[in-house]
Amino acid sequence: MPGVVGQEEPDVQRGLRRAEQWLRSCYKSTPASSGWGHHVDEDPTEWGGTLDGIRGMLAMRAEPTSEMLTSAADWLRGRQNPDGGFPAREMKYSPAEATAWVVIALRDMGWHCGNDEHVRRAVDYLRQCVDEQGAAATTKDDIGNPRTLPTALTLWALSLQDRLDDLRGQITTRLRHMQEPESKGWGITVGAAPNAATTAQVLHAVRLAGVPEDFDWVREGVTYLLERQKADGSWENSYDEWFTAALDHTPCRCVHFGTGWALLALTDFPSDPRCQEAAERAVRYLMERQRPSGAWLFEEYDPTEFVWCTTQVMVALTKWLEVRPMRPVGTVKNRRTGELASAARRLAAWTRESFLYLAFGALSVAQIWEFIQPVLSAVLTGFRIDVAGIWTNLISSVLWAGLCLALAWLGKRVHKGKSGEREIH
Repeated sequence: MPGVVGQEEPDVQRGLRRAEQWLRSCYKSTPASSGWGHHVDEDPTEWGGTLDGIRGMLAMRAEPTSEMLTSAADWLRGRQNPDGGFPAREMKYSPAEATAWVVIALRDMGWHCGNDEHVRRAVDYLRQCVDEQGAAATTKDDIGNPRTLPTALTLWALSLQDRLDDLRGQITTRLRHMQEPESKGWGITVGAAPNAATTAQVLHAVRLAGVPEDFDWVREGVTYLLERQKADGSWENSYDEWFTAALDHTPCRCVHFGTGWALLALTDFPSDPRCQEAAERAVRYLMERQRPSGAWLFEEYDPTEFVWCTTQVMVALTKWLEVRPMRPVGTVKNRRTGELASAARRLAAWTRESFLYLAFGALSVAQIWEFIQPVLSAVLTGFRIDVAGIWTNLISSVLWAGLCLALAWLGKRVHKGKSGEREIH
């Protein structure tokens, strides 16, 4: 994405270095545990602490073999439950959400199903939490109550593994059907009001799974996300609450930093000028609100500096720095050119996906043409319009339209083949 005008890009890099120093200061190592808590005054925990700290340090190019990261990862792997899932301090069971996050963090460390038994068992546990339609629940015993967060995180985690193409495709299809039909966003579950953070989670997961960015439902989700950006460049935070059979009558709750999630999702669409501009505004917002300590706050009214919130921003900012083109923000001409190119891609995608409807319409007109042609000719003659000239132009237009449809059909065939290749990791 384009760099931010002026000195803001170097400011992002300096801000990230400050955040890294803050994150290092939150690390704790004792004979019993090594890692990060939710905040500096807390002992290490799995979800919201250690796995997030690992991802933040790796985003800053820390060596996976460093003593800090190997100790934290070893402690995290040792927290695995007998069922293969991973716990969280505030959730005394094996939530699919925490398990998927651990799989994602361990993959960042270089461990996957093929070289680590902990990851293999965790992936097996995640697969048990997915129902026949591809939706995931917080445990296999809650499979009748699927939610968006575990479904998106499970897709993300499985997309980092090999030989799980069928299941990834099934989950992707299910996420598409979970999209709210009016707004085109996603809520915490089917029927819930959509929100920006959950929508961003789904968009990021499906892009990692190889879903092309020009699919209609993906573009509509992006539009929903962009329309929810506030004037200051931020997005609303959101909350997720659920019940599980593992904890009788005790609700579980997690919070989502809307701006961090949205920025991460926008980096998956680096060629879209709308996403470029929205990401730049989000980066400015985040850099203006970084704390003197180097951390970011979840809510302005709460001074607690959470590890998970700061590392989420670190991951999003480093991804933004990686994917932007190595040039400053373009001129108005360049931006308009990009918008035209984006519009052309959307038109081509619409033509490709609507091919059958267009062909059916053309055939229908051809079948009834002998009935409407005399009436149309009489009307045109009454207005003294050159019928022969119009007819010649019409035939020419039909021929060109047929050629375009043929090219669109060919492009769709080629596109499907390439998207199928992209889904194999």
